[in-house]
Amino acid sequence: MRCVVIGENSLLAECTGLLLGRGHQVVGLVSDNPELRQWAQQREVPAHSHGPELASVLGQEPFDYLFSITNLRILPQELLDLPGRLAVNFHDALLPRHAGMYATSWALLDCAQEHGVTWHVMTEEADAGDILAQRAVPVLPTDTAYSLNAKCFQAGIASFTELVDDLAADRVVPVPQDLRDRTYHARADLIPDAGVLRFSRPVGDLHALVRATEFGPHPNGLGSAKLFGGGEIVLVGESVVTRHRSGQPPGTIVAMADEGLTVAAADADLTLRRLSTPEGAPLSVMELAARWRIEPGHRLPGPDPAVLDAVLAESAAVRPHEPFWVRRLATMQPLDLPYSDPLPSRGQGWHDLEIHVPPELGTGNAGDPAEVLLTAVLAFLARTSGEDRFDVGLRRRQSVRRSGAEALFAAEVPLRVTGLKPGLALADLCATVSAELGGIARRNTYLRDVWARYPRLRDVAGRNGLPLVVDMNAGVPRAPRPGSTALVHIPPGGGRCRWLVSGDAVGEEAAAHLRDAIEEFLQALAEAPEDVLAVPLLPIRRRRQVIEEWNDTARAYPRDTCVTRLVAEQARRRPIAAAVTDDTGTLSYRELEQRSNQVASALDRAGIGRGDRVGVHLRRSADLVAGLLGVLKTGAAYVPLDPAFPAKRIQYMIDDAGVSVVLSQAELASALDPDVRVVRVDESRSEAGAQPFDRASADDPAYVIYTSGSTGRPKGVQVGHRALTNFLCAMAAEPGCTEADRLLAVTTVCFDIAGLELYLPLVTGACVDVVPENVTGDGFALRDRIERSRPTVMQATPATWRMLIAAGWAGDARLRILCGGEALPADLVPELTTRAKEVWNLYGPTETTIWSAVSRVLPGRRITVGRPIANTRFYVLDRWGRPVPPCVPGELYIGGDGVADGYLGMPELTAQRFVPDGFFGSGVLYRTGDLVRYLPDGTVEYLNRVDDQVKVHGHRIELGEIEAILNRHPEVAQAVAVVREDMPGDRRLAAYVVPSGSELLKTANLRAHLARELPSYMVPALFAQVARIPLTQNGKVDRAALPVPGREAADRPTGPAPRTGLEEVIAAAWRSSLLLEQFGVDDNFFDVGGNSLLVGEVVKLLREELALALTALDMFQHPTIRTMARHLDAVIRRAGTDPAVRPGRRIGRTMIHQRRRGRRPLAD
Repeated sequence: MRCVVIGENSLLAECTGLLLGRGHQVVGLVSDNPELRQWAQQREVPAHSHGPELASVLGQEPFDYLFSITNLRILPQELLDLPGRLAVNFHDALLPRHAGMYATSWALLDCAQEHGVTWHVMTEEADAGDILAQRAVPVLPTDTAYSLNAKCFQAGIASFTELVDDLAADRVVPVPQDLRDRTYHARADLIPDAGVLRFSRPVGDLHALVRATEFGPHPNGLGSAKLFGGGEIVLVGESVVTRHRSGQPPGTIVAMADEGLTVAAADADLTLRRLSTPEGAPLSVMELAARWRIEPGHRLPGPDPAVLDAVLAESAAVRPHEPFWVRRLATMQPLDLPYSDPLPSRGQGWHDLEIHVPPELGTGNAGDPAEVLLTAVLAFLARTSGEDRFDVGLRRRQSVRRSGAEALFAAEVPLRVTGLKPGLALADLCATVSAELGGIARRNTYLRDVWARYPRLRDVAGRNGLPLVVDMNAGVPRAPRPGSTALVHIPPGGGRCRWLVSGDAVGEEAAAHLRDAIEEFLQALAEAPEDVLAVPLLPIRRRRQVIEEWNDTARAYPRDTCVTRLVAEQARRRPIAAAVTDDTGTLSYRELEQRSNQVASALDRAGIGRGDRVGVHLRRSADLVAGLLGVLKTGAAYVPLDPAFPAKRIQYMIDDAGVSVVLSQAELASALDPDVRVVRVDESRSEAGAQPFDRASADDPAYVIYTSGSTGRPKGVQVGHRALTNFLCAMAAEPGCTEADRLLAVTTVCFDIAGLELYLPLVTGACVDVVPENVTGDGFALRDRIERSRPTVMQATPATWRMLIAAGWAGDARLRILCGGEALPADLVPELTTRAKEVWNLYGPTETTIWSAVSRVLPGRRITVGRPIANTRFYVLDRWGRPVPPCVPGELYIGGDGVADGYLGMPELTAQRFVPDGFFGSGVLYRTGDLVRYLPDGTVEYLNRVDDQVKVHGHRIELGEIEAILNRHPEVAQAVAVVREDMPGDRRLAAYVVPSGSELLKTANLRAHLARELPSYMVPALFAQVARIPLTQNGKVDRAALPVPGREAADRPTGPAPRTGLEEVIAAAWRSSLLLEQFGVDDNFFDVGGNSLLVGEVVKLLREELALALTALDMFQHPTIRTMARHLDAVIRRAGTDPAVRPGRRIGRTMIHQRRRGRRPLAD
């Protein structure tokens, strides 16, 4: 048989696999489920999505049967006409009873004793065609919609097996349905009392209602069982009919215990379990008792009949729109107020900002004045956030007015803003907003319990309310919802605008800036509504402050003097003072000058001069410093080549930079390619270098530093002498360096920040102590070196400082700490400030010459990058290249004398990143890609990366916040958080932790620690314990080198590991299916990555291994290794068989590795 299959869940995969296994051809699989399409493609089955061309695509080649399996779409007649024989549909009921939707639930509500499945001919009328096959299943008193669906799943597979064989043998005789017995349930049909438990009803009806609305891990579009009283609702997930009847009046609380709330019904008592809020948060019985002020003997408050009538009417009105709202909620992009402060001022209540609205804004634009004002406010939020698609909460008058009834319905619905683009006029944007408001008005609202009923909404951002809410009702607005950031009140008429802004999120000074910015934007928009994106966010007064006053950094410095001459001047001033020390001794300034002249002379004899590039391939020693200065004296630029780098990368840099000669030494030169010209620094000592030798010009390049590239190709950043001189003069002033200082140099010369360590001491008359490679990466050795050297200044990355602290470094009261290269974590600040005289935070990209801003770090104060250094300008711009107000995030552009020449040999990339400076009138700006904001005092705060913001399930996540909290755990020495995407589209948070002791960390403890301070979406899904955090050659965290969580996982069994033969076999099947290594016998399959499609794979493996007739229902009912092993042991004992179980007999590593090389698991 040639077949086409259509459907949306794992039953389709099972039946398709059955067709293929019996030798039939499946010429097409149609599904909107991408995992199912991927599953089909892995089996070389053509996969398609639904669309207008589907019929023509499927009709290109003939086929016999079309099987519609768990497909909820009404298929057009043109599709039904395609198969040569029959179009067949699967329905999960014994037709003609319970046709339509949610058949298993309606059967439970009808207290059916028997249910089943039907395969029938498809006709234009849903579920009305002739019956081809049926299979009945018993309904137990404990069955829920979830368990009954699982029974139907197995019955569907069994009956499909028989049907396929009968169709192939032409044995099927269609039987017409007796439509007189037909019952039909539409998608929007309401369950009794909209799910509200009325205890005046028989206990059997209430118990059936709870069971009928329990869908397990699957979407529930039917409704939920709930308690309703006192203006609140509580969802009920499970119920048990008690054995004894209390005889109390209906609704009386008979007992309260951890295991449930027992309530008297009309004819018996019912214990209610698994209580939760409408948003799905678990609610204990004691929490409910405190909230509702109830105790045994009290009667539960029930809904007034009139209120219940209103609930039923409103539920019937909103139910048809539920699919729209679920899609909208699942794709929400919450927008927080751009002025929100990550270090909030607590306890300030709400800032009440009355906004002046220009009269001409409403009168000068077509449309309802309130909608015009709303559009202007949304435009302001778009401009200040840099987002062109986002959601804010909307409050509007709803049809449910009766007190208490509104508890079932959302008071705020998401208003979506889209379509902002250059040239968009206010009137056009207003039309878009008006259409959105009209769509919301037609759909009104949604039932609050959708959050609990749809698993896809479980981790959606905004499930507890959107941060920004707009209230468009008349009168005084209701108080802002706790947890919201701001409420904007725009009453009908649009003449007023009032903002209530949380003092917990926005400081008083920032709130004042917010008010001014809104008013100025509204005024500017009223005057020039032709292009929303062209309206300036900064008025002239504020623009002058941000663009000019805060960039007043012009300072005199020797613009035409190179670093070599600055060092030579110190040699003339202090010839015998120590300039450089290393493990072999000390060079005075006179000796350093002589050595650098010798190197320059040797290079000159090799033909090196201005415009050339020389590779520097030297060990960390005084020779390295002399070598760098010697190269610069020839007028050439140096290209640092760290000997620790792989030979392939070194050769790439030599070739890409067009290096003429490599300066190396005897023990390293042999590692270079034989074709590379080498000048050995150790041989240059014989050169006559007493005479000064310096051809360097301030207009020449000084060095080319290679940084990683997003394309995988390293890029060379060329920096000029003038930029380097400006930087060194600025650093000498702040943080400061004098001839009394001693600086410890620990950074590889291939990281540009080494320029500060090697040159700053030498241009100020200080001494630099060069630490060898074998010490810089060893925390204990570096600690000992610091204690011996006693430096007064040391620069390192946060990762290096952590390494030192972990090695027991106690600090030095004379030391000035310079920290940069990565964002300074807040938890590291007290560790550093208590160990040193001063701590400075340094910021700057390689492309603007080492550091561009410095800031003194003080305990308890906000961490900022400070202000731009001398002759450096900062511009914080929105995504459209326009300046943003203080407190508003934007991308940092840097201008001034420190901007590099560009990327070597990459003109297109240079043009993208180095753009004309339209503010200063000349020069270029470097686009950093860093998200920052000006604070009210003119200092700059680093926030994130613009081009690599971490976003998971719609949440913008600060990985540093997760790391900071993990680092506070007493058993964690260091932690790093990342987002992994080991399967396309499957983005998951992962945490890597280094233990502070020798004990194995428990994931459950780490999760609980994080959950105490973070929302659930910020708790990593994966944890891995590692011996150390890998670092790049530059001392930064090497995130690319972090292992795939697995064998190193801290996500170890939370309970006992598998021990018995059966437990080992089950665990092996799990490993093969889930691609994970470790499980505890009490881990739930669905909590560690399992889904309904993977259930089938596990069952198949266990069937083959144990020769037992297992079903998917067994997995659903026994989702842990322990419970499944007990179940299988009982099956084996009843059958009197011995499968000769040996641990992992055939389901082992070979199968796991085969699976990893081939297909991947399918995600829910």
